[in-house]
Amino acid sequence: MIKFTDFNCIKCNYPLYGKVYDYSKTHIGFALCQNCQDWFREKNNKPTKETKMLYLALKERNIPVEIEKYDGFKSIDLAIPNMKFNIEVDGSHHNLDLKQATSDILRTFHSLEKGYFTLRIPNILIKQKLNETADCITRIILDQKEKQMDDNLKEDDDIQIRLIFEKMVFNFIVYFFTVFESDWEYTSLYISQEGSNYENLLDEFPNDANWQNRDLMVKAYYDLIEFVTKNKIFKNIENKTNEQNMIEVIFRERYNL
Repeated sequence: MIKFTDFNCIKCNYPLYGKVYDYSKTHIGFALCQNCQDWFREKNNKPTKETKMLYLALKERNIPVEIEKYDGFKSIDLAIPNMKFNIEVDGSHHNLDLKQATSDILRTFHSLEKGYFTLRIPNILIKQKLNETADCITRIILDQKEKQMDDNLKEDDDIQIRLIFEKMVFNFIVYFFTVFESDWEYTSLYISQEGSNYENLLDEFPNDANWQNRDLMVKAYYDLIEFVTKNKIFKNIENKTNEQNMIEVIFRERYNL
């Protein structure tokens, strides 16, 4: 019975026999099955040997990289699609040929416009400092992933704040409607006969003006003001209208926002 080792092919994840693993590590430098060893030895223009080496080095570091990824417009040497992170392995002609260099920078610019970050790696780094290059790229990718996670958390927080704010505004409007429609008999009575005892229907619960829906409206109003103050809602509004600016000034003066 043939015994498998604890190793799998880093490209296709196929379990490796002991001799296959030892041979691949000795002669290629990576743990590859026989089919993937043949793939590595193929001498085609694409992907280049340097691209394959960097691809395998990143796979060893558990980076979910794809090789020769077609993005609908062009083929990318190495890509991490879920992070919109591309890696191009450049030969010497990319630096010596003006037309090629111009094409490269335009491709990088158009990719950036679509939200994709492109890292260009000279193949001499892969030939002479493969592990150092792979380690550096891994740190860049992990830092980028952490930044994306922070951005996603912030976006989730912003969405949650907006949903709570919308709910609180809705509650206030419901109680406002109730006070000035359903309870209009009571509201009009206090406005016409008792209004001199307090300045505003939104003042905090005066003893001589207490009916249930009005208290709910006042509470909803002050809850809303507290939420606006705590989460700096006004400060986060962009492109405000003149009316919004005027309301902000009033709120700031009265509630020290």
